Amino acid sequence: EKEKKERERKEEEKKKKEEEANATPAVTRLKKRMSATEQPSVIMEGDSAENSEDDSDDGEAAKAAEASKAAEEAKKEEEARIAAEKKAAEDKAAAEAKAKAEAAVKAKAEEEAEIASREKAAQEKAAQEKATQEKAAQEKAAKEVKAAANADEAAKAAAAAEADIPPLPPTIATDASRSTYKYDELVQMKAKRSYPEGVDAAKLEMYLTDDDFQKVFALSVDEFQGLPQW
Repeated sequence: EKEKKERERKEEEKKKKEEEANATPAVTRLKKRMSATEQPSVIMEGDSAENSEDDSDDGEAAKAAEASKAAEEAKKEEEARIAAEKKAAEDKAAAEAKAKAEAAVKAKAEEEAEIASREKAAQEKAAQEKATQEKAAQEKAAKEVKAAANADEAAKAAAAAEADIPPLPPTIATDASRSTYKYDELVQMKAKRSYPEGVDAAKLEMYLTDDDFQKVFALSVDEFQGLPQW
């Protein structure tokens, strides 16, 4: 900007000097013509010299005019160049600002898309985990229901089986003096979980009669007791 002002100032000074140079011959000619009009007695030789000087002044004036015109054209060209450079700089700055704004908008859109993608993935993962948990809970509940049903059926079956077992004879249930029992009697005791006083439920085999013991174990009591303790 400073250089531009300096150039303009120099152009103005140059133009002013040219105008002054162009004006001087004209003023001189005017004065001379006025002098010739006021003094008609001037000799012809003087008029001839004056005309020659006028012609010389006219040539200088023409040259000065041409120089002024050339300077004016040069000034216009310089101004046009400066204006073009200014416009090119403004266009470049505008293009850069536009590109920067578009890049910012694009980056923001990409960031928002990335955030939306992460949120969607998180929601899908949460939904999948929830569905998995619900399925596991349903399967667990179904297993518990099935187990309860199986337990109920087992209890019912056990109750029915126990109901089918004939009651122990009164002599077995009350006679504590007996030391041996038949195999069927011991099976009934175990099924009913009811044993005569003095009978050890963990060693029912020791209360079998000799004949039943031999039938069940294919050993005598003495042979059985002689087996190694594992």
